[in-house]
Amino acid sequence: MDRVLYGELSQYDPGTRLERSSVPALVVHGDEDDIVPYEDARRVAASRRAEVHTIEGAGHGFRTRDTPPCPPDGAREPVD
Repeated sequence: MDRVLYGELSQYDPGTRLERSSVPALVVHGDEDDIVPYEDARRVAASRRAEVHTIEGAGHGFRTRDTPPCPPDGAREPVD
């Protein structure tokens, strides 16, 4: 299952889709993302003349060192 999902995701390139689009765009990206390189986001934004909003210290999914752990499924408040 993991290989199948990874294979499908590896063929999806949101940067290419954004570069082809004519819709106005805002690129929001964490500068410590270890999955999608920050420079890739800046490159795509520059190709579209889109504004880049950087979330300093944020990784993929905008989690930072100060973000509390995710609650279990169905919970609405973080679990201590």
